[in-house]
Order: sequence, then C-alpha cells, then structure tokens
Amino acid sequence: MAKTETEDLLLMQCEKIVNETWSKAAMHYDVLQQIIYHGGPTTDNEEAILMIAANAALQKMTLDKALDEQYFNTDREMSLCGFNAHDECPCDREICRLKT
Repeated sequence: MAKTETEDLLLMQCEKIVNETWSKAAMHYDVLQQIIYHGGPTTDNEEAILMIAANAALQKMTLDKALDEQYFNTDREMSLCGFNAHDECPCDREICRLKT
C-alpha cells in the first residue's frame, strides 16, 4: 500500500475516533454546562463526564494540529513575532521587537 493511502486510512481512523468521542461528550452537554456553571464536578459521575469532554477536546486539538502540519506545513516552530520560522529569524534577540 502506498504511503499516502496508509496516511489517508490512518487519518480517517483518527477522525472516526474523534467523532465518536465528541458524540459521547455531546450526549452530556447539559450536564457539562452545569459542571461549568457550578465551578467543577461534585460527583464521580460528573468527573467522568468532564474527563470525556476533556479527552474529546484534546483529541480534536491533536487532530487539527496534525492536519495543519500535513496540509499547511506548519510543523516548524515560529519566532516570537510569528512572521518567520524560529531558525530563520533575522534577529538574535531574546524578545522580538517585531511583535507588537
């Protein structure tokens, strides 16, 4: 199997897992609102629901970062100003003066 086909299959599997986790979190949307409103979980059940939501958010952020790196080649660390790649920054200052 070609590398791109394997990557596409892995990407689809990751998206499937993320969608399943988001669906679990969405089923408890009202409970999540109450947890946030009250400032945190008060029972073991609420804590489990909060962990499901946190896991879903982490998976989504990880998938989004991987997609950004794949499609936009953003895997390079940027300088503090955000205009240049960190290893191609024209200055060697600790605090970038271009950042405003």
